[in-house]
Amino acid sequence: MPLREKIGFLGCGNMGRGILSGLIRRKIAKPQNVLVYDVASQKQKALEREFKIRSASSIGDLVKNVDILVLAIKPQDFRLTGAEIRRSLTPRHCIITILAGVPVARIKKELGSKVEVVRAMPNLGATVGQAVTALTGSIKSRLNLAGKIFAGCGEVLYLPEKLFDAVTALSGSGPAYFFYLIELLVKEAMRHGFSEREANLLVKQTAKGAALLAWQSKDSAAELRQKVTSKGGTTEAALQIFEKKNFPLILREAITNAIKRAKDLGRR
Repeated sequence: MPLREKIGFLGCGNMGRGILSGLIRRKIAKPQNVLVYDVASQKQKALEREFKIRSASSIGDLVKNVDILVLAIKPQDFRLTGAEIRRSLTPRHCIITILAGVPVARIKKELGSKVEVVRAMPNLGATVGQAVTALTGSIKSRLNLAGKIFAGCGEVLYLPEKLFDAVTALSGSGPAYFFYLIELLVKEAMRHGFSEREANLLVKQTAKGAALLAWQSKDSAAELRQKVTSKGGTTEAALQIFEKKNFPLILREAITNAIKRAKDLGRR
């Protein structure tokens, strides 16, 4: 059964659009119960046409006409919009924030300490219905509501907020790490004589198959890796270089740096 609550999206970039698409596509919400406001009016009108949803004329208009407000703007824009949001908030409102690095305490500082806030960290997989979204909040009914919303664009995980900087570094930023590996493998394939089309097919289909296998198999990633790695074979030769160059340490330092940046953003 579709949610009865009216849902508003403040900002609707790639992530917001992915969440919105899942809501409508999976019939979690009726189009007439979804509103959107974005400073880019052309983007807003395009979403209105595509999903048959409604547009708001301003931030205040959006907040006044919804029960759930999804903050899908850039974190640096929140300070500019917070005061305008606060003016129209009432006790009935629930705030769902996907602002990377911005803790619940800061949202409440800007919007009022009594406002109900659910913090969410989805990732870019939302645009194809394959996100993983971490959720945290203090009120179970609101968490369950947010869970229904984000189930439309992938899997949902409930975690304490103290883990959210790590979630941001691992899954929020995670797609970029895989894209980077794909990018480098495609370049290597082309360096060895493959056309761009051939290189992309070889690498992307390999990545897709590996991801599906990792998802569906009962074996751990380490066990699956060992199954591909024959003694004295080509895979072992490649992995030896990864170990020699200390790839595990490089990855650890990268994740640590991303977590540090998430903490820095949260203090701003």
